[in-house]
Parts: sequence; C-alpha cells; structure tokens
Amino acid sequence: MNPASRRRRLISMVTMAVSGNRETLPRLRKVLCAIITGILVALPGPAWTVVQKIDVLTPRDFGYVIGDLLEHEIRVSLEPPFRIDEQSLPHPERINRWLWLREAQVSAREYSTSTTYRIRLVYQLLSAPEQVHQLFTPEQTLYVSDGKERLPLFIKPWGFSAGPLLKRDPDAIAYTDIQPALPPPPIPTGGYWVGLGLSGAAMLAGSMLLAYIYWAMPLIARSRGPFARAYRRVSWLNKGDEPDRYPAALRAIHHAFNETAGNVVFPETLADFFRAKPQFEHLRNDIEAFFGESRAQFFVPAMRGQRSEFGTLERLCRACRDIERGVA
Repeated sequence: MNPASRRRRLISMVTMAVSGNRETLPRLRKVLCAIITGILVALPGPAWTVVQKIDVLTPRDFGYVIGDLLEHEIRVSLEPPFRIDEQSLPHPERINRWLWLREAQVSAREYSTSTTYRIRLVYQLLSAPEQVHQLFTPEQTLYVSDGKERLPLFIKPWGFSAGPLLKRDPDAIAYTDIQPALPPPPIPTGGYWVGLGLSGAAMLAGSMLLAYIYWAMPLIARSRGPFARAYRRVSWLNKGDEPDRYPAALRAIHHAFNETAGNVVFPETLADFFRAKPQFEHLRNDIEAFFGESRAQFFVPAMRGQRSEFGTLERLCRACRDIERGVA
C-alpha cells in the first residue's frame, strides 16, 4: 500500500469513527474531519516512509568563543531509489550576526537495502557576545527525490552557549589581566655554528694552500738557488779564520755562475752569459772585476797577496741572489 492510499484509508476510518451519532454530532463530525484531513495533507507523509534512519551528531553545546568551529554530521539512510538532492544543500555563506557556514559536503555509501548519506555542516562563530548567550544554528530543509517525487527533510535548529574571551568587570576600566605572551623559543643554532666553523676552516686551509703554492714555494725555491747558497757560504767563510777561506769563497761564487748558466763560465764567455741572462747586465762591471780578480788569485802568483775585502764578495753575492729571487 502506497503512502497516498494509507492517508485516504486513515481519513475514511476517522470519518467512520465520528459518524456513529448523526443526530447529536453532525457539526462536530464535519469540523473534525476537515481538521484531520488538513493535518494529514499538510504533513510530508511520504518522507517518513522512505527514510529508514536519521541521526544528527553534534558537538558539545557550551563553552564556545569567537573563531570556534561547530561541526554537525547528519546521517540519513534512504530506501532506493530515493537520494539526497545535493542542490538542496545550504551554500557556504554568512548566516547571521553570529554564524558563518564554512562547509557543506555530502557523501554516500550504498548497502543492499538502503543508501546512507553523510552530510557534514561546519559552522564558525564570527562574533563574541559580551556575556554568555544562547545561540542556535538555523533550521535546514533538505530534499530527497526519486526523480519523480521530491520530499522535504527538516533538520531542526541546535542550541549552544557562547561567551566572550574575557569577562568584563563592570567596576573596572580595562579587561582583567591575562597571562603575558610567552617569549619566542630560541632557535637552535648549534648546527649553523658548526657549519660556519667548518666553512671558515676550509677557507683558511684553502688560503694557506694557495699562499704556499704561489708565494712560499717560489720563495723557498729561490732561497735554494745557486747564488743564495753561495751567499750563505761566503758569509759563513767571512766569519771564520781559515787560511784558505778567500779562495773557497771565490770557488763558491764560480759554482753559482756555472750552475746559473748551465755551463762553465770563463772571462772570455761572459758576453754569452749576459746575452743568456740579461737580468745580470747591470752588474757587468762587478762581475767582470770578480772574474779578473779570481784569475789573478788562482793563476798569477804575484797577485795573490792583493785581495779584495770579503765585504765586496758578499755584496756581489747578495746582488746576484736578489736578481735570482726576482726582487732586484
């Protein structure tokens, strides 16, 4: 039996029940039948026949302040082929002074004899009353449809209490003091300091390596050059008292010239030496005088007693050493 037939049968039963005494209750029968018929017609009779179960899950109904969210979940089980008309869902918007509907979503899960719809409504409290106040969510009207018939489904308002963040003391000028804000927690910087230290150490090591390659190594190499060694030898001999220290100093300087030229240098080949090593050109007179004195000391016995001072040999070696190092 469909819902319309049930309603007609109920009307008939009521009519028969009130028609037993036609003489005493003729007017009452007509009035009662009209009232009951109007009520049955006005009620959404078919809706309760297709809704197997409806549950409205709500959060706590107290202790809300501005900014809080209130989430409602409506679970409706419908007989097929009825389904929730998603067009009837409320749209997210500001509802009144207090509430804003942020979300309205629906999801469905089908079973063998029914379909359960999960409707999620999320409200947010936009304003705070000055004192604890009773508020209500709006009544929602959803519709179920089978493609031919569209029936209403009423969700009644839900009440909750909301209050201000701080209580106002009527005898005070300002709000009650609250706990001061906590200072921001310190950011751990240990890792950054370790990285900075490692980076600095790497930069320092790289700088030292570059300085060693481009400055120390050439300097060390130049300090070990032929004239550098000869200068140290001549200086050491100048401090001694050996009888043959002067000839030894001459031989040390000759070895430096030979090693620098790559061959044995004689007075007759000095021109070739100056062409090959033009940086020594400005010492030509001193070098030629040295070779002349060296020949006299080693090959002219009459000239062996006429010697230059050791200081002259040291100055020549030092000048040649500076040219060798590139600082002269």
